[in-house]
Amino acid sequence: MTSPPLDITDVRIVLARRPDSGCVAFASFTVSGVLAVKDVRIVANGDKLFCAMPAKPITDKCPGCRAKNPITAGFCNGCGDALPPLPPTPAGERHRTHTGILFPVNRATREHVEAAILAEYHREAEAARSPGYVPRFTVA
Repeated sequence: MTSPPLDITDVRIVLARRPDSGCVAFASFTVSGVLAVKDVRIVANGDKLFCAMPAKPITDKCPGCRAKNPITAGFCNGCGDALPPLPPTPAGERHRTHTGILFPVNRATREHVEAAILAEYHREAEAARSPGYVPRFTVA
């Protein structure tokens, strides 16, 4: 099954201040001039780049005060009580800590979106090497 053509009409790149953390830039893009997608991270894994789509942390409520906390938290952000530990996972697996809120549903769409974002990232990274570079966009 092939995906329908996606018209990516705008890509904005903001280079990370500390690219040594793995995240080298942040991106947003617009589809057909009517749908904006923000909070895409461009991540370096060795010499390969990939786009991490927007995600939100998985939370659970404190049994005492019912405040939301990340599932990996040891103590409640609301009342400070110790939170129950996560159940063990099978050997070699980790708990998922985030869940996707927007993502391509097939490989062709992911490749199309990544190609547009990474092409613009490479242009911005090249421009950043010139003296007097001024970023075109900033994080809002």
